[in-house]
This record gives sequence, C-alpha cells and structure tokens, in this order.
Amino acid sequence: QIIQELSKAVEEGSLTYAEVGGFTDNELDGAYACACKYAEMGQVMEAIQIAGYLIFLDPYKARYYQLVGICMQRLKLYENADFYYSMAEAFEPEDPMTLVYRGESKIMMGNTDEGLDLVRRGLDLAGTKPEHKDIADRARILIRQFGGGAGG
Repeated sequence: QIIQELSKAVEEGSLTYAEVGGFTDNELDGAYACACKYAEMGQVMEAIQIAGYLIFLDPYKARYYQLVGICMQRLKLYENADFYYSMAEAFEPEDPMTLVYRGESKIMMGNTDEGLDLVRRGLDLAGTKPEHKDIADRARILIRQFGGGAGG
C-alpha cells in the first residue's frame, strides 16, 4: 500500500525520488558541484552522467538541465543542448545564463536571429548585477560577433 502511494506521488510530481530516498539539499548540491567540476575539467561525459542522476532524483531543478546543455554544447551537439536549455528555461525562465547559452547554441545551429534574441534577453536580465558579469560579457561578445554590432 505504501509503495503504491509513493509511486503515485512520484508519478504525479508531488514527491521526487530524492525526497523518497532521503537525500538532503547538501548532498544534492555536493553532487551538482562535483558535476560542475567535471565539466570545468573537460570531462563532460562524467558531468552529464552525474547530472542525469540528479535529473532522475530531483527533476524540477533548472540547473541540472542547464549543465547538461552546457556539456552538449561543448560536444558541439547543439540541438541536444537546445533541448536541455529549453527544459532549464521552462523551470527558470528568468535565468540569464540559460538564455545566453541557449542563444549561442541557436546561433551555432544557424538560427542567428532567434539566437541573438535569446542572447539579448539574457543580457537584459543580467543587467549590471556583479554576479552576472561573466554571462553579460559573453552576451556582448556574441552580439558583437554575430549581430553586426547592434545591442549591448
């Protein structure tokens, strides 16, 4: 009976496997940090594997999808990257990093106008916040490189 109730709650999205398994936010954050470190070191397959487990355990966190998107982009799998960025954007539509990276993937797929629109939205959301300086700089470079100097 309890198993059926848990299965139903997970299926309906009111309970995650992370909650069922008793994973703490610290444990999930630690695994995410480890995946990010792998991605920074260029070990994207390991990063994708960890992020995949995190998505399975706790499927409502945008940052896990964003990380897979970044890894896919590094592998030059731009359509796959765009899919994961779209998932991240669905969960967190105001994240400038997701918008800029998704825009960059669109540009690399040949959808320059659509990509630049996303990059500009990301730049607008980043504003002048110090924590978004790197992503704002990346957006400005993309706009300069692919937008004929328009914008930011």
